[in-house]
Amino acid sequence: IKGIYMEGPYTNPNYGSHADLNPWHCGVEEEAYKAMVDAGGKDIKVWTVGPERPDLLPFLEYARQVNPDVVIAVGHSQATPMEIRKLGKYRPTLMTHTFNATGRLPVYGGTRAYGPDEYCLKEPDMYAELISDSRGIHVHPEMQQLLLHAKGIHRTVLITDSTVHDNPTPAEYAHVKDLNFDHNGGIAGSKMTMDLACRNIMTNTNCGIAQAFQMASLNPARAIGMDREIGSIEAGKIADLVFVDDKFNVQQVMLSGKLCQF
Repeated sequence: IKGIYMEGPYTNPNYGSHADLNPWHCGVEEEAYKAMVDAGGKDIKVWTVGPERPDLLPFLEYARQVNPDVVIAVGHSQATPMEIRKLGKYRPTLMTHTFNATGRLPVYGGTRAYGPDEYCLKEPDMYAELISDSRGIHVHPEMQQLLLHAKGIHRTVLITDSTVHDNPTPAEYAHVKDLNFDHNGGIAGSKMTMDLACRNIMTNTNCGIAQAFQMASLNPARAIGMDREIGSIEAGKIADLVFVDDKFNVQQVMLSGKLCQF
């Protein structure tokens, strides 16, 4: 395990699975966040936050004190671009699962509202995560294509958002095999492995196998500042390799230069 991705707890509790059971409606309290930051230390590579949460800056400052290299991400949020920019030097460089579990505050008349996703699309140096499930339920295929068009292959990070849930699947999604659902019938992450996510994005966007590999390996390594160690095949890097056929079926796996049996 290379590190820990903290998707919360200081996001907007109204967004995401099991929203009605979210226990983090409380404020950003020093005693609580210091305990989490101290326990995770430098193993925490990413903190996802909702920039609209009040009293967020002291938490972000402490997180950076403990790990100066930690990445700040925005997700599960309805923050406006102005609220995100107010974070100053702690502004996010990563968007947690773009176009999914975010909201927009209403604006005047027929004007299209704007939120974290629009901020990410506009910021050229920001990485955008993407969940590409087989049916395009997390993110519609047209929106996946828009994301690749706006951010490019080099700034898109393919993720699985894989979780474990035992809630029943709603009848209308009985045919979908790679998603999880919460007790309200809402999406609760996926059952995908990364090889399936790569196959899905090739189908949903018509990208090539090399592009899918980059979005699943090199880009996430770059997004968290670990591309000198992992993410591509180069002399001196850790030999964590996945061998696939042209359909992205996994044929062999190597960890730290040793072939694995599976």
